[in-house]
Amino acid sequence: MLILDGLDELRFRERRECISALNKFVSSNPGTQVVVASRLNEYRDTGRKLNLKASLVINEIDERQVSDFVGSFGDSLSNLNHALGRDGQLRQLLCNPLMLRLAISVYSAGDSPDFAASGDRRRSILAAYVNSAERSMKRGADAGMWLAFTALGLREQRRSLFCPDRAPVEFLPNKFKKLAETRTLLMAFLFVAVPSFILRLVMALFAPESPSKSVHLSLAFAVPITYGSLAWMVARGDIWAPAVARRTSVARSLFKFAKRLLGVLLVEGVMGISLVLSGAADDFLGGICLAFLTVLAIFPALKMARESQTLDPSEMPDRVGGEISNLVRSTVTVAILVSAATYVTLSAAFYFFRSASVVSQGMLYSPLLNSFFYVVPTAFIAALRNGGLDLIRRGQCRRIMTKAGYFPRRHKTSLEEARRVSLLVPRRGALEFRHPLIRDYLSECISGDGLHPFVSLRSTQKAE
Repeated sequence: MLILDGLDELRFRERRECISALNKFVSSNPGTQVVVASRLNEYRDTGRKLNLKASLVINEIDERQVSDFVGSFGDSLSNLNHALGRDGQLRQLLCNPLMLRLAISVYSAGDSPDFAASGDRRRSILAAYVNSAERSMKRGADAGMWLAFTALGLREQRRSLFCPDRAPVEFLPNKFKKLAETRTLLMAFLFVAVPSFILRLVMALFAPESPSKSVHLSLAFAVPITYGSLAWMVARGDIWAPAVARRTSVARSLFKFAKRLLGVLLVEGVMGISLVLSGAADDFLGGICLAFLTVLAIFPALKMARESQTLDPSEMPDRVGGEISNLVRSTVTVAILVSAATYVTLSAAFYFFRSASVVSQGMLYSPLLNSFFYVVPTAFIAALRNGGLDLIRRGQCRRIMTKAGYFPRRHKTSLEEARRVSLLVPRRGALEFRHPLIRDYLSECISGDGLHPFVSLRSTQKAE
């Protein structure tokens, strides 16, 4: 059965087009049962009718039905029943099904708020419901300012759903933009530079004595800084890209990897053997050819630099935390493939020239070990461009938001508890507030001064 709610929430033209599309679907799929819900006036305004088997109109609740319904609960809601008997405005307000359900939830939890004490009874019911739900959250769950801040972010961006995996980036206040950017760029620099520095320094220190050892020791400091600066530039261009998931096809990437690898190895083999056999590898031409072959050897890795597929920002993950897992999988997969491609092709290039003096004097180790000098930073830069940067950015933004109180410290526990007490409702890997009224009430509980506008990402956010 296909159950569709909210036809009235579409714009007038879209509403008419939707009715036509539904009628076409029903005629093409007579065996499929269809239910469509809409407010009556918005449906009638279209001038079109849905070709369904029946129509049902849900009548409004009257005050007598409210009293009878609350009375059917017996002593458990006796306090609410007494309040209804004294307060005609409350009876009228609880004719709204949402308000009735929230009031029942509050009184069922043992609270007995005096809604008549407030001039705005609807706001009082919302406040009592939210306070009751927050008190019901288990110990260890943070029910502080983050719920109100998330509601403010959704309201400001005219959204109903939020993905917890993206929330620290999408709801980052503009006043924290510079701090988040600096931290992310610094971490991207260190992510590439530190592994390269450690590998080069350790290999150079423990290498046997040779004329090139001192050169490699100096390169242990210079090269990581160069690669780190490259990572900084790569990160700067993508730092405020939309926070989205990535998908990597290992089988397809392996096929591309093998095809490119064979082509590069063939060229390297022909050039290397020709230069060595002719003796040209020992002169200036050999140095130039070696430089060319080194660049050629990195070609498969460069082509793999963005092998992962960026998904649509509107596509939500299948579970909370699922997007982070996909980013980690993409980062690790591409890093491994790039490492393999770089290692094989570079080792082959060095191997073909191993007998040439211009190469043997410049290598500390055998071709198989010397390739690691170039493999590690290349693989880490590729990892950075295939989800690594997004992971770093999300981590830094989450630390900033958590410290400011705008994101829960124990976010998994807090999100689960907010869902358990029905403040939040799951939508696959996203969450939304139980009702827009609850979202709007919470958003008014926090001052937006100095918090927004939020950092603008290079994406089009979907409006409600």
